[in-house]
Amino acid sequence: MKRFLLVFLAAAIVSPAARADLIGLYSDPTGTICAAPTTPFVVHTVYVIHQFSTGATQSSWRVTNDASVMLSFGSSCGQLTIQGDAFSGITVFYPGCQTGSFLICELPFFNTSTDPVPGCYQLNVVGFNNPAPTFVDCGDNELAAAGGFFSWDIDADNCWDCTTPVESTTWGRVKSLYR
Repeated sequence: MKRFLLVFLAAAIVSPAARADLIGLYSDPTGTICAAPTTPFVVHTVYVIHQFSTGATQSSWRVTNDASVMLSFGSSCGQLTIQGDAFSGITVFYPGCQTGSFLICELPFFNTSTDPVPGCYQLNVVGFNNPAPTFVDCGDNELAAAGGFFSWDIDADNCWDCTTPVESTTWGRVKSLYR
């Protein structure tokens, strides 16, 4: 019985259904590296990837920049239909019901800083009509997604952490989620 319980718990932990949808930013199109060193004045690409989806038909989000040392050249979402742009708010319409992890858009940018002082700069995925990024599931329900981030610096040793940042809140707000 103990063995069955351990196997069941292990399966539940690694199950994709147990994970929430994430709209993440990565330096690779497979969605594994969320930080990178950037050479100043050289164009780099950040990939926007919808991860852990159990079924989605669209997503809405925007990207914020916590530093003034980055210039963006817009976004490219391939053959996907979009409304808006990634830095003021975008809705991306997927071709049918998409599951798993898949590339949404590419954001070219370059770092304009040659500052030798170590610092970690970030691009963050946030909501633009809601507090959090959202997606529409295959049943036509709008749901919240987690927002990821991409970190960069001239010195890569400062920014190698893919954890999603935690937002501060109040106990009352948490309780209101379950009413």
